[in-house]
Amino acid sequence: MTSPQPPYQGDPNQQQGFAAPQQPQKKKGGCMKWGLIIVGVLVVIAILSSLFGGDSEDADTDAASNNDSSANSQDAAVGGEDADAAAAEEDATTEFAPGQTYTTSKGLNVTVNSVSTASDALGSSYIAAEVSYLNNGDEQLDFGPTDWSVQTPAGVVSDFSFAPIDGQLDSGKLTPGGTITGTVFFEGTDPGEYRIMWEPMFSFSSDSATWIANI
Repeated sequence: MTSPQPPYQGDPNQQQGFAAPQQPQKKKGGCMKWGLIIVGVLVVIAILSSLFGGDSEDADTDAASNNDSSANSQDAAVGGEDADAAAAEEDATTEFAPGQTYTTSKGLNVTVNSVSTASDALGSSYIAAEVSYLNNGDEQLDFGPTDWSVQTPAGVVSDFSFAPIDGQLDSGKLTPGGTITGTVFFEGTDPGEYRIMWEPMFSFSSDSATWIANI
């Protein structure tokens, strides 16, 4: 027969009413925090690089555009000067003194031989321009008084006039090698500079010439 065991009284070293101390837990999220900071810094750097880089590219683009505009302006100025020079040269080659000859694109030589005054039997006065044609082309070419006009010293432009005076230029055609001379009359004899102008009435060419004379 066994003797009864006394009831368990607990650990005499553990004070009644106090729990055993627990181990402190490690804090979580430290690595994640630093990772977010690094990502944020990289994002800021990327934004700043984009802004400053964009400004630089815009500046380069503006500079290139300005250079192109300047070059285009210079080219336009040079082109305008060339056009003015060409126009002045063309004017110079289509303005003549009496006795000089203008040759058309089809080989017709037109000459104003002289410019003077003339009067008919009734006492009416005219500007008389004696003109000559020579066909050095290879086809028939027209001639006639309707191709002629005059600008007076007052700036009035008028067509030829029929005058009852011998030698007036008729209308017709010149065969290759043909030549003719006649006088074209214009009303008025005021003193000053007269511009005797020739331009074919029925032609699609740009042929024209002017003879300048003082009366």
